[in-house]
Amino acid sequence: TYQLPSGTRSEALDREVLAALYRTGCRNITYAPESGSPRTLQRIKKRIHLDRVLDSMRAAHQVGMVARANLIVGFPFETRRDVWQTLWFSLVMAWNGVEDIGLSPYCPYPGSELYEQLRREGVLPEMSNAYFASLGWTDLTQANNLCRGVGAAELNFYRAAGMLLTIALSLLRHPSRIARTIRHVLRGDSESNLEKRFNLLIRTPLLRRLGGVTMTAEPVAGGMAPQESGNADARAARKGE
Repeated sequence: TYQLPSGTRSEALDREVLAALYRTGCRNITYAPESGSPRTLQRIKKRIHLDRVLDSMRAAHQVGMVARANLIVGFPFETRRDVWQTLWFSLVMAWNGVEDIGLSPYCPYPGSELYEQLRREGVLPEMSNAYFASLGWTDLTQANNLCRGVGAAELNFYRAAGMLLTIALSLLRHPSRIARTIRHVLRGDSESNLEKRFNLLIRTPLLRRLGGVTMTAEPVAGGMAPQESGNADARAARKGE
């Protein structure tokens, strides 16, 4: 089996194509509508139709795939109405079978049109390693916020509330997922971000108790690699030395 996790374009993904993908082994597919606000979609030049995206998501769920979606809130020009429209669209997606819905804060990536605009306006700092390290932050306690119409604390509240509501609605609408989640967590498997989080919550403390292991991310060629830490005796025992 395989998955398409990178924000697949939905224009060509009708039920016939999705069913064919499923037969080839595709089990997870991610969409990237980015926003539920038509005004925001126009401003960021995301040429999609939300109703067509929703049709494709619904078809993906019906053929048996785990459908996921990525959304962004807090663009510099957004108002509360834009954010609320995105939150509402996340609930509509959850009702129609989408299982994992991420509500990420806007991060200006170098090379994008909005990034260049914000640099000209003096909103962003000079390019540095620290700036690159700040990209992609998802911590709900962070204070980074470039949205002029909604404050950081309010935006974080919307993100947390939105993700909790979509999870609750998804489980209520599709109660069989509750049994599947319990089954997967007991086996240490995961098909959704919720199941992955449960596994981390349960197994990380257990591993620490058994072997004194903590997982830290250290930079290596090609990305971040988990490194073991803990007392030397515990590490030697795990290796059979």
